[in-house]
Amino acid sequence: MSKVSGKHQVTIPVRILREAGLAAGDEVVVRSSGQGRIEIERANDLVRRYAGSLPAGTYPPATSMACAANGASSARRRCRDRVP
Repeated sequence: MSKVSGKHQVTIPVRILREAGLAAGDEVVVRSSGQGRIEIERANDLVRRYAGSLPAGTYPPATSMACAANGASSARRRCRDRVP
């Protein structure tokens, strides 16, 4: 059993982390799921779950998010110039 510390931290047992497929360094989303319950989900899994859920045309072809995903600085400059 774990206990919430004075800093609001909880140690998650290794067995639970392994069963959930989580590892040190994983980015997670933490949310309340009811009275006395908390859910932890790997951030990448959350992105995969909702990827493509918006209808086509919701965003213009060159959005700041698409530009940020591009690693090349010259490409980022081109995107920045096109995004209002």
